[in-house]
Amino acid sequence: MDIAFLTREVFNQCCLNIQRAGESIGDFWFWNEFKHDKEQRFLHKVSTIPWQITPNKAEERSHGLEDELFEDNETHDLECEVVVPLAIQKEEKNTFIKMEHHVVYSDSYSVPVLYFNGSYQDGRPITLQEVWNSIPEHYQHAMRDKWSFITQQEHPYLQRPFFQVHPCHTETMLKTLLPEKSKCENTLLIWLSAIAPIVHLKLSMQYFTNKPAPQEPCDTNG
Repeated sequence: MDIAFLTREVFNQCCLNIQRAGESIGDFWFWNEFKHDKEQRFLHKVSTIPWQITPNKAEERSHGLEDELFEDNETHDLECEVVVPLAIQKEEKNTFIKMEHHVVYSDSYSVPVLYFNGSYQDGRPITLQEVWNSIPEHYQHAMRDKWSFITQQEHPYLQRPFFQVHPCHTETMLKTLLPEKSKCENTLLIWLSAIAPIVHLKLSMQYFTNKPAPQEPCDTNG
């Protein structure tokens, strides 16, 4: 089989390899299985990361606060200038969010697909525009056609909205990144390392430098 495509069996083994490697370095991934359907499996990771709200978004939320205060003032026939507290301004610019990353197998494309979500400490989800705005400048070339790169879709197993790195580009990416014959324990890692900065996924170099534990061979040409 072409290296750019994976069978579900190979995908499952690659995910288990990542999970084992993560456990050995204290970076934990979880392998989700559904009792009613053993084929419905995906790898997922939860982490807390620093997050910077873009000026436009911070300004938008500050105006929202002003609107609420003005409405309250109007009920008391008061005229005053609303000043957003400095502490709130700082909070709007730098904060932390909880990120979920799910690696799912696509039967339609025969490639891995990354789904991810983020939420603020008060439970509010990050928006698609915030995701687009957060992509590092030196990766902005990937956003020339942003609607076909990162979009919001329903999670295939959880049936709720997640951001998705669209699989239509994955085949080309894998062909570019991987040698003709690649060990399956690195196939997903190499792909993940290429998109990690774009989706705020932290991958330790130890995944690539640590000697993997002996395991059953996994032939990507099957």
